[in-house]
Amino acid sequence: MKNTIYYAPLLLSLICCGGTQHADKKTLGHPAIKNTSREKSLWVYINNGAVQCEFNGHPPAKTAENLIDNGIPVMASHCGSITGVMRAAVCGGATTNINLHEIATAHRAKAERLGYRPAQSLVDATKGTGYSIDECKTSQ
Repeated sequence: MKNTIYYAPLLLSLICCGGTQHADKKTLGHPAIKNTSREKSLWVYINNGAVQCEFNGHPPAKTAENLIDNGIPVMASHCGSITGVMRAAVCGGATTNINLHEIATAHRAKAERLGYRPAQSLVDATKGTGYSIDECKTSQ
């Protein structure tokens, strides 16, 4: 009986949160968003503001607009998520949803001052973390 009490929260968290995601080629850095040859570029990400059960987050166009308004041209954008980490499944809780934007490498410092981070910083093969491209969800 005591063992059931100890294992129940763990089992519940795995069921609710979908367990852990394992690092693979898809989650460690999506092949569809390799840097293009048109110029030196990098992918940056920012949390999209999603809240479980309440708000699916801002679309990439909204966070791209912030970059553009600050003089940073955006070449491409995607919805995505941070992989290999767990969040508690609870209404009102945070998510791992992010928006990804391709920008010129020359604008990296300016983008970081605005709160964007290089997507490559999410990738850690030893920890099994990364990011993936996801279908954008419509607002709730």
